Amino acid sequence: SDLWGLDGAVIGTTATSRPVAALGENLLANSGAEAERGFAGFTGLPDASILGWSDPGWMSVIESGSEGFAEARAGSTQVSERFFAADPSKNGARILQRIDLTPLAEDLAAGCQVQVGCTLGGLPGEVTGLRVRVHFFDAEGEEVADLQLQMGKDGPVAPGFQGSPWVDLETTALVPAEARSVEFILETTPGPGTKGGWADDLRLVLTRR
Repeated sequence: SDLWGLDGAVIGTTATSRPVAALGENLLANSGAEAERGFAGFTGLPDASILGWSDPGWMSVIESGSEGFAEARAGSTQVSERFFAADPSKNGARILQRIDLTPLAEDLAAGCQVQVGCTLGGLPGEVTGLRVRVHFFDAEGEEVADLQLQMGKDGPVAPGFQGSPWVDLETTALVPAEARSVEFILETTPGPGTKGGWADDLRLVLTRR
């Protein structure tokens, strides 16, 4: 501001640090896609990176009231104004976060469980191609546990969306005591078939058991 003779304060020159991992809190940043603007759809727009996530694939944030997404508000009370969506015309939609668990080492040694949850959806009559995968790693980077949530013919929920295009999925598991980081991935499933799908309310919560 001094260089240009303008009033104001310089911001945004350093990266925002992730919160320190804590028990009983959602460890995911921007877990409901509410931290930024949403797009009206996929046509004619670039695939913008999603705040708080590593975004190497064709995942976007969509405004739920956008044309072509009216179903996203139908019969749903848990879905917010924006949600994550995989572009069905592309392959390889994927976002992920890696979270440091070393601040919870003593709690993990005493015994912890993880609650993994998400709300997945899509157009009625179609099978969403989205899934959630969670991987735990030890201090050397070796995987020590993994979990998966998926909706569709290969998942725990049949397609059809009875009364709502959204289904809430959740699972709980023990966390290995040696875990020191966790990776949360939202992605399209491999193989043929529908590659689209919607997601909201992503959850990763550790508690003492």
